[in-house]
Amino acid sequence: MNLLRLNKRSGIEGNPGLNHFYQKLEHLIDVLQNKALPSDVVSEINSLIEKVNTLPDGDNRLKDMVRNIYLVIVKIVEKKCKIVPKNHYRNLWMAVSMAVFGIPIGLVFDLVNGHAGMLAIGLPIGLVIGMSYGSTKDKKAFEEGHQMDVT
Repeated sequence: MNLLRLNKRSGIEGNPGLNHFYQKLEHLIDVLQNKALPSDVVSEINSLIEKVNTLPDGDNRLKDMVRNIYLVIVKIVEKKCKIVPKNHYRNLWMAVSMAVFGIPIGLVFDLVNGHAGMLAIGLPIGLVIGMSYGSTKDKKAFEEGHQMDVT
């Protein structure tokens, strides 16, 4: 089963934001076309593409819908097929580790030194921990073929 294509729209060149998100969605569909996706995932993605194709060109909701459908498709593919975009794990673990590791480490520095400004020292430490762990997971996903050529 093949993925549907987005309709060509003539009026989006004048709207740079809409044009950008529309091209990103087209690129995502092209990348997913080359992946072996289960038929239920393909039908779910096709129903989302049909929603975009049914909106008229001048509709104000088109930009938001295109952006949201892009994110929904990425989440569907991640959840059901374990295929993720480039740097997905790096970005995810960077934020998580800043909260999980960075703030407690900064709190320890604060308590040891008695200076509240030391709390901020833990955030870059957590950032580095998360980036290194996330990059390792991204590399593993690439080696296993579970990574899309989409950022």
